[in-house]
Amino acid sequence: MRNLFLILVLLPLAGCFFMRPMQREGPGADPLVQEDAIESAQLVAEALNSGQDDLARRVLLRMRAVNPDAGTLAWIESVETVLDGRALLDTLTLSLEVRSTEDPEHRQRQLVLRAFAEGQDTLVLRMSPPVLRCQRSWLDSAGHGGSSDDGVGLEWLDTLTIPGNTQLEFPIMNLDGGRGQAAAMRETWSLEMHFCYLEQGEQQYPVNAPHVQGCDRYLLARQLQLGPLEPGPLVELMGAAERPRIEQLVERAVRIPEGRMTETLDLITPVIAASTLSRTELAAPVLTWLAEASGEDYYNPGNQLDAAIDPGLVRRLVVNGQLLAPGYLRSEPQAWKRWLAARKQLRGIKPKTTLDLPGSLIETPASSQP
Repeated sequence: MRNLFLILVLLPLAGCFFMRPMQREGPGADPLVQEDAIESAQLVAEALNSGQDDLARRVLLRMRAVNPDAGTLAWIESVETVLDGRALLDTLTLSLEVRSTEDPEHRQRQLVLRAFAEGQDTLVLRMSPPVLRCQRSWLDSAGHGGSSDDGVGLEWLDTLTIPGNTQLEFPIMNLDGGRGQAAAMRETWSLEMHFCYLEQGEQQYPVNAPHVQGCDRYLLARQLQLGPLEPGPLVELMGAAERPRIEQLVERAVRIPEGRMTETLDLITPVIAASTLSRTELAAPVLTWLAEASGEDYYNPGNQLDAAIDPGLVRRLVVNGQLLAPGYLRSEPQAWKRWLAARKQLRGIKPKTTLDLPGSLIETPASSQP
């Protein structure tokens, strides 16, 4: 049992070194933690798993004083290396950005990885090839749209060397501004890192893959680059006595800033509730575009092709407090009316609290949440 526990604790640590193992000096097999230190070692492991690094360090300090045998000290040093690596990782900031440069001849757009390391010493991040992903969605003037999710491994990107207190930009790829026939296109870029370790000076540190802040890009057709638009014109057009054309709805919808998509859905909900089925069906592509860019969380029941074959898969509009992803509604007007009604109801529910509030506050009517 004792050896099994040690294996469970040490395996996650050892796995971090698969790229370039860090050997501890000294001959023979690794010594084991002393029997009476097992309970403390288990507490350290639990603290590591829950992110309580300060607690883990305090327990390790006590173990050094109480259990100074070679095996326990070697284990303590290995765990301290992990903790030092975590602390060092917190000094590193990584993010993707789209850079635009212009000259008299043309405009160039480039995706770059920005890196900043706090402290005076140079920090080196070594990694297995990360995966660059781009999620795209688009909408044309006729209301036809689509989406894609592409990824590619960056085999050439295995090392980042960042001088202390210095921000660097590492070019990833050039981007074109092409939208094809789309009235609007949005892209979400992300970089997934996996097996990594840090170097500083002569020391190597095992670390979890660092988080890379992704970036978004919103592209409009040239004829629609007329500046941002308030939600009002779209809502008014949708409720007008004369039936609008889809081209008019698209032109107004794609010019609304993404930060105001939620507000637009709130405003358009009563209009859709009073609209005919044919007008709701006409507006479905625009409603999908607004909902997918609102930043709200949705649940995804599975493959959309399966849902098209068996509509029963998407009959449940709300699961565990989350709405069905809008792409599954397609152009079904009744589904959209029910979906928007469910969304309105969900946004009117007051969030639960664990605080003991006075009765007068508990009885206060719930208000719509932003």
